[in-house]
Amino acid sequence: MEDQFRYVFWLAVLVMITAARSITSCSCHDKWKHVLTTNTTGQATFGSKANLTTAVLSGSDVRILLTSDSYLTSVQNVKTTGVNVCGQALMHISKASYDSFQDKAYWWFISVCTTGQVQMNRYYVGNHVSNGINKMTYEIKWFIRDFTEKALSHNINGAANFGSVTNVIDDVDVGSDVRVVFDDYAATMNSVQIGDNKDLVIGQAVWHISQKTVTPNIEFQGNDYWWFTNWATDGTLAASRWQIGDHISRGESTEAQGLTWFTDNCWMLVYQHDAAGNRVQGSLDLLRSAVLQGHRVKVMFDSISAEPDEVSVQGGHVSSVLISMVVRSPNDIRAFNQSGMWDWRILTTTGTETTLKVNVGEYVEQGRTTGTKAVSWFIDSRPWVQVLVNSKTGSVLSGSKAALVSAVHSGARVRYVLSFDPSTSDVAVHEADNLAVSGSEVSAAHIRSVSLSSFPTEVKFQPKPYWWFTQSTTTGKVDMSRWTVGEHEGRGHTSATAQITWFANY
Repeated sequence: MEDQFRYVFWLAVLVMITAARSITSCSCHDKWKHVLTTNTTGQATFGSKANLTTAVLSGSDVRILLTSDSYLTSVQNVKTTGVNVCGQALMHISKASYDSFQDKAYWWFISVCTTGQVQMNRYYVGNHVSNGINKMTYEIKWFIRDFTEKALSHNINGAANFGSVTNVIDDVDVGSDVRVVFDDYAATMNSVQIGDNKDLVIGQAVWHISQKTVTPNIEFQGNDYWWFTNWATDGTLAASRWQIGDHISRGESTEAQGLTWFTDNCWMLVYQHDAAGNRVQGSLDLLRSAVLQGHRVKVMFDSISAEPDEVSVQGGHVSSVLISMVVRSPNDIRAFNQSGMWDWRILTTTGTETTLKVNVGEYVEQGRTTGTKAVSWFIDSRPWVQVLVNSKTGSVLSGSKAALVSAVHSGARVRYVLSFDPSTSDVAVHEADNLAVSGSEVSAAHIRSVSLSSFPTEVKFQPKPYWWFTQSTTTGKVDMSRWTVGEHEGRGHTSATAQITWFANY
């Protein structure tokens, strides 16, 4: 009873804080806007391409719905070409059905354009073997949501013509998302670092595949590589290219670019602890309650701000798992380490930090540590609505499946809490990388997870970790496909059941 009272109390506090924040930032309650529908030949049947182009070059996030498949996903980067817009949506693994993976997994990358063309590019997980490229046409609904502030625009030398670097730093310090636009290209940063002298910000974006212009479309170029980028407020753009499925460098480059920086200020600090896990300010109860109510989380450590790819609650403590970072140069944080390594970390409210560095494209560890870290924890103040709780057998415990289906068709972001053992408070929290509707049921795939070992109050990376791809379904089924990181080695394809609580951010 005491635990239940504490949960309800801190949930009430969260609601009050969110309401107070919305008074000064009404845009934090803005919903995803349906701005364009294009048919299979690229004709606008709703809205206009010009409005979408204006939105993406003004820093808006983008989501797309392939209407015939009732398939919703986020776009990691966008590029305009003439009157059209194309985006890369990379978070897909091959499926056998709407709720299960194929036994032989391959990455399924798509490039989707307002011409109606959807190009699908396939590589087997863990190697550089193509499983084919094909082009199809779809009716596509395009959704956008604006970032709340234009913080800085500068020329190729970093001289500001609007705003200031201080504006960006102030926003990063309070957990803001950061989106960078240059010329005809835009992307959200997966992590952001503030320079030691507080006069420089570097944003890093890792989810991009090599592409080319094939008028009127943007397409994958074939023989593809990852294109990792560091964007700096002094005008420096550094790129590091690594062949998909192999530890083979495809080149590095540095150039000067004038950039525009947009920030989303719908975030607030809720908890801060020192390296020993001792509270400095805020409330662990409030952080945990927010996580369990679907809110996104941001962590800040060592002047780096990043959103976890997965969040877990173990024994009342919160762990953030960060796998969307690449190691920077030790001599210049604007540049990449030439060895090409993932920079993976787990930060826990106990104060524990676990790190793992592994080569991009092959399983070779370059370092693994366990230490301590002071961390600031932020939550987004946008409203997340609980729309459904399904049991392990798929029965409805709260809300309705129809409400979740409606959320998908409205372009909403969806997060969900997986409870494999509802008798405990230990859970995993995922954001849906893609969503598929089949009749009255919904399946959410989460691609950005690796295998973890659970301990009473935290999680750690396993030896020789594997990708843990999951599809979680309103029937209670959780389909799990496991593949060794950096190798085409299956580690098991199984299904389990879980009680799942679903939240939508409309």
